[in-house]
Amino acid sequence: MIKMSKKRPQTKGTCFLDVSAEEAQNLLMTQGKDGSFVIRPSETESGNISLSVRHKGSVLHIKIQNTGELFDLYGGEQFSSLFDLVEYYKDGEKLRLQDGDFICFSQPFFLNTTSDRCERWFHGGITSVAAKEKLKVQSEGSFLVRESQTMEETFVLSVKTGPEDVTEVIINKTKGRYDIGDGSSFKDLTNLIDHYRKKEITAMMQNKTKLNFTLKKAVNLGEILASDIPTRASELMKQFPGHDKARDGETEAASRI
Repeated sequence: MIKMSKKRPQTKGTCFLDVSAEEAQNLLMTQGKDGSFVIRPSETESGNISLSVRHKGSVLHIKIQNTGELFDLYGGEQFSSLFDLVEYYKDGEKLRLQDGDFICFSQPFFLNTTSDRCERWFHGGITSVAAKEKLKVQSEGSFLVRESQTMEETFVLSVKTGPEDVTEVIINKTKGRYDIGDGSSFKDLTNLIDHYRKKEITAMMQNKTKLNFTLKKAVNLGEILASDIPTRASELMKQFPGHDKARDGETEAASRI
């Protein structure tokens, strides 16, 4: 029977990655191309995030301001999601450097070895509490996947199963395959989620009763609100104090049109 977790955030996506400025730069220079970009937590300003983009053979780090409800660049157009901000600016004709050169960020960077983690239903290292907050305003059957806070190489499928209820199912990884303990296993998270979009899940609750539910609607990371970012950004600031200042400073040379 399925174990419940214990208590304790295509080309069309934004691909938010929990990486440092240095890690983003290395990824973009070794695996990306001009126009490739990632969105990551800022390491110098709690609650803010940065967009790292490969531009003419180097990497620029652009601050994305977070008001708590909206995102914007340099006081320009404001957006309720990262996806909308990226869609607006990625045509390469709305943001330029002081020398007049336009910045183009047209291709979200996806890690080849962890493509699951760039699925828009994958919310990375957010906590159980944060996942439940996201789901409580959604319809029944809405779901997301997150990393376990207590076990390595383990994930959690969080599903809204009632008006006030969120059920969390552990996704195990055994010998390179993923399962939820019902006898079926899959080569990656994407195949697992696709399977349970079509097949009912039966979970054993703590009171020994069974609960049946299906995955109906993904809660997409591209819909993330500005208020969802501060926790992870604060964590990275503690891990990499002062690491991002020089890089984020580069973007002061940019301007809007």
